[in-house]
Amino acid sequence: MINPAVALLSALVILAVLVMAFWPDRGLFWRLRRAFQASERVQAEDALKHLFDCEYMVASRTYRVFQEPWGSPATGAPRSYASSRPKSSSPLRTPAIP
Repeated sequence: MINPAVALLSALVILAVLVMAFWPDRGLFWRLRRAFQASERVQAEDALKHLFDCEYMVASRTYRVFQEPWGSPATGAPRSYASSRPKSSSPLRTPAIP
């Protein structure tokens, strides 16, 4: 037959282990759950950062392609300051200062 003291002691030990494992905010279960959620969040942030970096690199390459420092895209002629200035849309032009 089972000794009642041993059964009571083993039940208390099992109960203590369960309490330590599932105690709100401090138990092992909740700590592991928080760590898993944090690692998921970090992985999601890393994925978003990777996508942003890839998009930025593509945009940066596109910007460099359209800069074309060696000449204008249509003729290949060197660009001058006069051709890069924005044109005035006003019909009244200001006189040039000598």
